[in-house]
Amino acid sequence: MALVPAVMYPEFISAFATPTPDPTIIGMRVVNNITNYLSTGNNAAFGTFVCWGFPYGQMIEAFRTPNLIPEIFALKFSMAVYQGLLGLYTVFQVNAVSPGLVMLPSVVAAARKFNINSVPFSIEIANAIHLQASSIVITVSDPKTLFIPYPGPFI
Repeated sequence: MALVPAVMYPEFISAFATPTPDPTIIGMRVVNNITNYLSTGNNAAFGTFVCWGFPYGQMIEAFRTPNLIPEIFALKFSMAVYQGLLGLYTVFQVNAVSPGLVMLPSVVAAARKFNINSVPFSIEIANAIHLQASSIVITVSDPKTLFIPYPGPFI
């Protein structure tokens, strides 16, 4: 399978639809949804997803932002996802490198433009997470290439 942001849409729409979400519950739902999305990904050697950093605490903190101030929420949310992805591990992986917070501008735009309880917000957030995850370059070393390392995307 391949990474497709639409996998996250239904759960994000459901999670964000709560008028006053509890930060702990929504933070855990978001991390679990991202985990389900990442589980569909592969590296260049078709090594499957094993785990990531599971940033529960950071995600809960992002949703504790008072009145969800767009810029603060966007930074906390993006950092939680980014740092969680720094712990990404797939089969045959040697290392993984992320180019930085590529999702931040998209999250800021979504937080400024849409109400958190809206469907468009959920879709924009899922697409931003996809942008971040698909920007990761994973170096792999597998038996088919006699364990010679080579880089490739997380797809």
